[in-house]
Amino acid sequence: MMRVVFILCLFFCCATVMAQHTVITYGKIPLGIRVLKAEYALKGDVMKIFEYDENRSDEFHDISMLCSGFDEFGVPENLVLPHGSQIILFLPTITKDTEKNYWYNWAGDYTNTLIRDFDYNYKGKKVAFLGAKMYSPGTSDNLHVLRTVATVEEGRVFVNLKYKVDLAPPRIVDIYLFSEMMEYSESVYTEDFERVPRSNYDKWIEEGYIDSLSQEGPPPNPVFPHDRDDFFINTSRLSPSAEIYLTGGGKYTKISQEEHLTDDTFIIGSLEPGDYRLIIEEPDKVYGKKFTDYEFVIRKPGWERYGYWVVSIIPFLILVFLVYRSVTRRKIKNLALLQKISDAELKAIRAQLNPHFLFNSLNAIQNLVNKQDTEVANDYIVKLSRLLRTVLAQSDDTLHSLHQELEISRLYIELEQMRSPFSFDLVIAKEIDQNMLVPSMILQPYLENAVIHGIVNGKGDRILVRIYDNGPSCLLEITDNGKGSEKHNGNGKGMSLGKERLDILARQLEQDVKLDVTTTELPEGGFRVIIEIPKDL
Repeated sequence: MMRVVFILCLFFCCATVMAQHTVITYGKIPLGIRVLKAEYALKGDVMKIFEYDENRSDEFHDISMLCSGFDEFGVPENLVLPHGSQIILFLPTITKDTEKNYWYNWAGDYTNTLIRDFDYNYKGKKVAFLGAKMYSPGTSDNLHVLRTVATVEEGRVFVNLKYKVDLAPPRIVDIYLFSEMMEYSESVYTEDFERVPRSNYDKWIEEGYIDSLSQEGPPPNPVFPHDRDDFFINTSRLSPSAEIYLTGGGKYTKISQEEHLTDDTFIIGSLEPGDYRLIIEEPDKVYGKKFTDYEFVIRKPGWERYGYWVVSIIPFLILVFLVYRSVTRRKIKNLALLQKISDAELKAIRAQLNPHFLFNSLNAIQNLVNKQDTEVANDYIVKLSRLLRTVLAQSDDTLHSLHQELEISRLYIELEQMRSPFSFDLVIAKEIDQNMLVPSMILQPYLENAVIHGIVNGKGDRILVRIYDNGPSCLLEITDNGKGSEKHNGNGKGMSLGKERLDILARQLEQDVKLDVTTTELPEGGFRVIIEIPKDL
């Protein structure tokens, strides 16, 4: 029993599949409908193609995919035939032996035609054949089949099939420049068809508009000169609903049907240089590609692309170079002069600092001699000579390492401690690199100020030097605990000369760096000097 049910289901499925390719309506006049695919429509033996053969169903369209459905009698509704296909219509139950009162007519033809052709082979028998028709794109038709019966009471029995044909895919057939079109028109007028070929694309290659020809249609992506002619565009036959757009060159243009010279020819002109795209769309097309496009370029004139700018910009660049070189040379001379002036100022200041320091040292030696402290005086002279040798060895160096600066400072402090005993502490933060550059003998005038005005005159007993990090800068801090005086507060000769040195160095560097000195009188007694020096001096 199950096997029988399975066979029956399989039979109905096969019948359904067959019905999609060969539709047989089931009204009072059954109508057979088949739609032959375009690639087979014009091939082979026509009469053989018309014959029913379920093994060749792949050559026919699935009609259920071409319509929106079927009515109560199995007639396709809203049937749209693909472009280039062929519809085959027959009456599967009507043969020569059937009564002869069957008639048919087509849309627009109000004359009924008696069916006389019974040569269509359907399932081994010859049946009534209504025709195999191909249509132009966008065409619609209506088949009306009727049968006149014997009595008035029975009335007329008829079947009605409406369908239309899909639009052809839009296609650009040819493109001509105006001069080429005129040349062709002249050859047609003189009947000299061989003088100018229908296609002028070989000339496009000669002119450099294209690199190669296309197998079908105009060559892709041509590049035309700016002084080209207007374009004549030949297209396939378009429907009234077709839309044509041109984009590019900063424009978006819709070309209306009224602008066409003919149904399949229109002109494009007045185009500025730029990249363009011509788009032709058939919005009412049902199957396949609804639009086609064609891209081309109109090149800018040579003078606009490079010649004009080359001619204009070369003299300008030469002028800019000459001005730049002149300004650069002048700036280098000014910088060299400024460097010489700054170096002279620094040497002059150092020349003032060194005698200032020597004068104080000689005073100290004199005091020791007057006290008849010969041993200490000799020791003082030895340390002073070591200090002077160190200073003289670096007399031409504007900058030296922090380590060298601290060595000079220690020698100086040792000399001063021999004259007036006091405690000295040096604290260096661990993140400080002692190889960093600092102005030579930058600490000496401030240490001397602390010794003379803070220790000797100010009755202090301690000097502290701290060196620590402050972001992009390094801070050198000198603090004493003396009572202080007006000169102690920064008005002494050594202090003013040290400040002037920093100002000149800052001017020499020509960088946005902070190189400065600040002085502070402490409320609990004493005086503090902070020198700020960039780490990357």
